[in-house]
Amino acid sequence: MKISVLDSYEAISREAASIITRQLEINNKLLLCAATGNTPSGTYERLAQEYDKRPALFDAMRVLKLDEWGGIPMEDPGTCETYLQARLLSPLRITSDRYLSFHSDAADPEEECKRVQKKLEKAGPIDCCMLGLGLNGHIGLNEPAGSLQPDFHLAQLSEGTLGHSMVAAMNRRPSYGLTLGMADI
Repeated sequence: MKISVLDSYEAISREAASIITRQLEINNKLLLCAATGNTPSGTYERLAQEYDKRPALFDAMRVLKLDEWGGIPMEDPGTCETYLQARLLSPLRITSDRYLSFHSDAADPEEECKRVQKKLEKAGPIDCCMLGLGLNGHIGLNEPAGSLQPDFHLAQLSEGTLGHSMVAAMNRRPSYGLTLGMADI
């Protein structure tokens, strides 16, 4: 493992985009597990800039949504879906057949987790994972706990996580989260 210490958000974003781009050059069917929030935004902007220069590099790239706020409509402006569509999927022209995603308002959220788990088992493993660390230490929507769930699951959200800026933009507050487990990550 190589650990890099960088001195600015710009440098981190540039390096992360460079790592993803180099991996795409090796494996054009790269499966990127994509997070949302402030952490990856700069990286996604740089990937969009790279797409403008070399669109063919992204022709087979696949994306897996890391997590989603549960119990709210998919088109809500605060969903992870809305974020990824605007900042990653549309700019990189990732088509629906190359995108694995939770539905935020699934009729049966536990079955939704199982559905996405099965899709990942067929499409995986994850080649590269873009992550941030939440203010309370959450990874994805895996909240700090004595033990962590290994697979896709419903997550009870802490008040700290529910205070996230994405939640503030929602028309209604999520009642749970859907997330990859730590083994998948």
